[in-house]
Amino acid sequence: MNQDIRKLVEKYEADRNMYLSDRYNELCCLKTLWDRFENVPIDKDECIEEDFHIWEKGTERFHIWHWFDERCPNGIARDLMGLN
Repeated sequence: MNQDIRKLVEKYEADRNMYLSDRYNELCCLKTLWDRFENVPIDKDECIEEDFHIWEKGTERFHIWHWFDERCPNGIARDLMGLN
């Protein structure tokens, strides 16, 4: 294999591994937040009853779920809840 091509392949592999590592770390942080969100009280109107992370009391639960879902490549059910 040509030396230039070898360097490109090595750089690609390093970048890919870094991306996968960053993605894994992001999902771990999201999972931690998701687990904490589980303990936030929700009122009869489906709104949180206390401030949580970046959301203020009164934010709709579904708005928060949507935020999580946007950040999960496979959706909340698979990435955070472990469902297939």
